Amino acid sequence: MSDHPVDQKVPHEVIHGYVFDPRHSLFKSSQNDKAKCTTIYCCNKLSCPLYAQKRCVYMHVFPDRCPYGYKRVEEGFTRRARKLSSWVSERKEKYRGKSLSAAPPVLCRIGAYVYLPYAHMSMNKDVPFLRHSHVFDSGIPFVLAKDFTIEAVAKLLTFRPQALMAGANGSHEICSYQTEQVPSFLIHLKEQMPDLFSRVADKYPELITSKMSDYSPVGRKALVATLRKGCVFVKDKGKDRITEEWVWDGKDFVCENAEYLLGSFSGLKAENVCIKITPEPGAEIEITDVRQVTPQTVFKS
Repeated sequence: MSDHPVDQKVPHEVIHGYVFDPRHSLFKSSQNDKAKCTTIYCCNKLSCPLYAQKRCVYMHVFPDRCPYGYKRVEEGFTRRARKLSSWVSERKEKYRGKSLSAAPPVLCRIGAYVYLPYAHMSMNKDVPFLRHSHVFDSGIPFVLAKDFTIEAVAKLLTFRPQALMAGANGSHEICSYQTEQVPSFLIHLKEQMPDLFSRVADKYPELITSKMSDYSPVGRKALVATLRKGCVFVKDKGKDRITEEWVWDGKDFVCENAEYLLGSFSGLKAENVCIKITPEPGAEIEITDVRQVTPQTVFKS
């Protein structure tokens, strides 16, 4: 990857296109609502690890702004207009196959920058984010890789962001930053940038230990193929119903006590049915027990 900021000579190209059709909206819309075509442009897709996963920081509900791209929204016609159908069809065809999903909340190196998608982190004025966030601005959570140093990491770990209004206990501190964001950031740093993590740990061992003492992988998403062989996932089907145990055997999830509704016989069901489910390549699952992971488990969030 380049160690230089955005090369303005590289042209931007569309990497995602989505068309909103007011005739088929999931939510009630008025006759005056217009069709919209949202496109995302990028000049760094070949060197972006997120794009390689068909993801993008612009795909969030409240998107982060990437220095290598931008988003545009084009308005079309209302549902009463004759040209609506052709306008929608033309753009759907134009951007067919260009579809991305949201980037996970995990730091990563993107070109000359490090992306740091952690709540309140870009409020830290001691770290040179492209733009710091405040109450009326979400900022731009990117830092030049050359500025993402041991000292910068230490400043992010010890930062205590202050809320505009005091809480019930009279404190202005946003406590969730230290209890939730910092542990996640450290774990991601260890996984994504192990060399830098080791250097931070060597210089600030007590700081690392204190911030990671309560870490648990429960709640994170991981690649199914990297789970511990023989681990169990429990599915509680509600009060007075079967609690199913699904065992990962390295290839399939196997349940010896599944409950199965016999579709061709209305109202009939069978219990203690053995079912095997083979996940697709790249499938992810939420961790519910520390015994499901190994040092080789690959996390996606």
